[in-house]
Amino acid sequence: MIYIEGTDGVGKTVTIEELKKHGIICLDRNKETISKNMLFSIPMEKRADVFENYFRNSNDIVIFLVNNNEDEMMRRVLSRDIVDRYDLETNKYNKLYVDTYNYMKERDLLHKKLYLVDCTDLSLEKQTNEVIRVIQDIDKNKK
Repeated sequence: MIYIEGTDGVGKTVTIEELKKHGIICLDRNKETISKNMLFSIPMEKRADVFENYFRNSNDIVIFLVNNNEDEMMRRVLSRDIVDRYDLETNKYNKLYVDTYNYMKERDLLHKKLYLVDCTDLSLEKQTNEVIRVIQDIDKNKK
């Protein structure tokens, strides 16, 4: 299974809806392993260990969507009908996703199962196309 992960406001839901139009089925967040451990209270080493163990023992693929345009992220979050405290920390969580990915990449812990797509200043179409490109690359490497 392919999971799309990222902070609130990054565009997970709309990207997943667009991917479905292309016949690509992805799930919004892996709540049992990834989302549950993307907390500031969990040390990076522990998070990376949990993720690396998960990737070693699973066929799942996880794609982190990130957007480093802080103003855009806050605009998206504040446009929602309901805004909670996690929403207001979207830029901090975005950085946590980036830092976690980089930490794992530097230590060769990705197992070709964790990917990052930088959606900064991309239109929905370009964001979706970039995710499709990553998924196609994954499929090519499996063959």
